[in-house]
Amino acid sequence: MLDPGFVPLDNSTNERPDWREFWPIRNFLMREKLDESRYYGFLAPNFFRRIGLRASDVHADISQAGLGFDVVSFSPYPDFASMFVNVFAQNVATIPDMPDIAAAFARIAELPRDPRAIVNTACDTIFCNYFAAKPAYWRVWLSINERLFAIAESRQGDLAERLNATSGYLGAPVPNKVFLMERISSYILAVDPRWKVWADPFNKQLRFPDVWGKHLPALRDLDAHKIAYRETGAVENLKAYYELSARLRETVHGSMPA
Repeated sequence: MLDPGFVPLDNSTNERPDWREFWPIRNFLMREKLDESRYYGFLAPNFFRRIGLRASDVHADISQAGLGFDVVSFSPYPDFASMFVNVFAQNVATIPDMPDIAAAFARIAELPRDPRAIVNTACDTIFCNYFAAKPAYWRVWLSINERLFAIAESRQGDLAERLNATSGYLGAPVPNKVFLMERISSYILAVDPRWKVWADPFNKQLRFPDVWGKHLPALRDLDAHKIAYRETGAVENLKAYYELSARLRETVHGSMPA
């Protein structure tokens, strides 16, 4: 399945399948000496099948970004990124109490913001760990996820129990800790303005193209309201976002897949 333009990362032993891709990423970051000027990304073997991007597309995005960015995103699904105020709200359909799980983790891990209160834009929303970043960013990412790892591995307390509980996803049980781990990048990028992100989200694949393909201008407007709120703090922008979001949901009601 591997695109020859990518370097293979051997996870054939798969010692901890309960952690999904976090396990090989963690092992690599802890083991390897990284070049501070290079981008590193970890993409699943089904990367092309899932969103239609090849290694050449990834390399083109990195080349277009240049070296002036900390993170280059290849994340798909700008419809999800626009229609939900943040990645934790987006996850509610799969894990109804994900915002509360994330908030409990943030409190114990002493993170700077309540995840329920952040606003993600399409540029800093990252799904499936589809991004590349310089080592400085990966160290912050790993530091936070190590706290998540320690809590889940302790198997002690309510949060550990909720993190290790499983939720159905594409017909398979997946631990809640994996869904939270995948959302840490979106959290970091929303709360810490020092990280510069390159993204071209509205040229990436929609999650539901048959539903949202005809509403791209409205999705861009939604994202513009969130960006304006992030830049100004004006609640009018957030109110306009929620009003437009509600109208769009009403418009497509009955069109969404079950």
